[in-house]
Amino acid sequence: MIIRQQIRFAVFGSVVLHLLFAFGITTMLAYKRSLPPSNDDFKNALDLGSGYNLSSFSDFTYASREIGEPVHGGASIGGSVWWKWNAQEECEVELNVNSIDFEDVVGVYRGSMMETLVKVASRKEVENKSLVFFAEPGTLYHFVVASAQQGMEGSVELQMDVSGEEE
Repeated sequence: MIIRQQIRFAVFGSVVLHLLFAFGITTMLAYKRSLPPSNDDFKNALDLGSGYNLSSFSDFTYASREIGEPVHGGASIGGSVWWKWNAQEECEVELNVNSIDFEDVVGVYRGSMMETLVKVASRKEVENKSLVFFAEPGTLYHFVVASAQQGMEGSVELQMDVSGEEE
């Protein structure tokens, strides 16, 4: 009789532990998948560093729009991801964006606070061309890639070529 109870307890305990484990793992994975990209907010913009040929990749899944965020390329409803770059010298910058699985709009701004950003350049995906602008030394630039539609998922690659006096 005692052995039968021990077996029932072991089976029941095993089933409960497996269910709790499965539920916990599923919950953690669902939570991780619902997190926005690390550069979703302006204040968390990815720093591109320095150099003449820069590239960065970002997930776009669960990207959101911030309160007070400027309208980029005429679209104000989709999520966005941000990068920043500090110009070391006067130079020409060519910015290329490749978005995968969503229609993008791109904006280039200068400034250090969202409330005081000054638009330098922007484009809609339908224009499908590089953004070219002239950078001033010691100026902080912010690049944003936003979706033209709400709730889009995908990824985005940003490539920047700087034409200046190489050291």
